[in-house]
Amino acid sequence: MNNKIILKTSVILTIFLIVNTSIVLAIEYNLEYDANGNLIQGKDKYFEYNNFNQLFRVREDNQNGNILEEYFYDHEENRVLKKVYESGQLTQEIYYIDKNFIQIVNSTGTFNEVYYYDDSGLIAENGTDSRLKAYHSDHLGSTSLITNETGNVTELTEYEPYGSVIEGGNSRFTY
Repeated sequence: MNNKIILKTSVILTIFLIVNTSIVLAIEYNLEYDANGNLIQGKDKYFEYNNFNQLFRVREDNQNGNILEEYFYDHEENRVLKKVYESGQLTQEIYYIDKNFIQIVNSTGTFNEVYYYDDSGLIAENGTDSRLKAYHSDHLGSTSLITNETGNVTELTEYEPYGSVIEGGNSRFTY
């Protein structure tokens, strides 16, 4: 017989928006974690993990909700596939061929993203729009600036002293 013990820890996260010293909005989220510290429920989503503590499924609301995303890993624990669902229907598959190449398949076609690295990390991306983006890092290695193929700034990210994004940071890669 296979007995499974589940230990849950609940946390309440409260976010306040203060304008002119008055609280105008307060949002409270119930967050639940498993014994390994993995977030299993929060913000209207339910998260499932495999035996290696890797996220493998995200559902709406609870453990019986519609599947929103599924993740698949290889024998070396690298993510190789992400499936995205809307209203229970598969809408997108993202294949992680290696760290330099991602292929996205959806209803409008197949799109490739290619990433370029040097010893310090990510330096450029050729995205699904076939336009080259150059990543410029700060002294800590965090992406602070992204430029296009003509050298124009397309994104500027500013950080607090401990790394939280103050402004910008719309790119997938801000580290």
